[in-house]
Amino acid sequence: MNETRKGLLRGLGILTAVLLAAGAISPAFSAAPLTKGKVRKIAKKVAKKQINALVPPMTIQETELVRWGPVTMNIGQADQVIGAFGPFTLSASCDQPGGAGTPERARVLIDTSEDNSAFDSNDDAEDDFDAADPPEEWAELTALTENVQDITSEDDGDAHAAAPSGTVIRGVGNTLITSFAGFDCWFAGTVFVTVPN
Repeated sequence: MNETRKGLLRGLGILTAVLLAAGAISPAFSAAPLTKGKVRKIAKKVAKKQINALVPPMTIQETELVRWGPVTMNIGQADQVIGAFGPFTLSASCDQPGGAGTPERARVLIDTSEDNSAFDSNDDAEDDFDAADPPEEWAELTALTENVQDITSEDDGDAHAAAPSGTVIRGVGNTLITSFAGFDCWFAGTVFVTVPN
């Protein structure tokens, strides 16, 4: 058990004893005597405040979590930029890789302007991702058959990339759907962005 936890538990014991004694001698407590259960409840509340003061919760700044979408597209449309995050750019793409009459493919592509970047996703990876490299697949969904509604699995929601300058992005909940809401491809998601101080 670490010293901080030991100290807090010791303090909890002392606080319990003090509250019990106060309940026994204080006229304010005579109308509603403190039971051991009430004392424990009060002591836990105080201990929780103490712990939170020692270890502040991690907060995500509003600018770090960027929601995007929905982006809707049909086959034949030019790729649409979703957003630029430091040296990284994400774009939505909708096509039929097998030509007319074949299943639709919805993709989110990642590109970088900074050499020696790296990224990994459920669909692709590049350990040495350079500005001259073509865009890679951040997330991808190919329908099983043409004009059939299909949605990405939860694995497609996770992707991450890092640049030598310190920018790190993580895809959180990439959602791609084919043949949805009257469009061939439908996209939405969130990017968690960390940049150097």
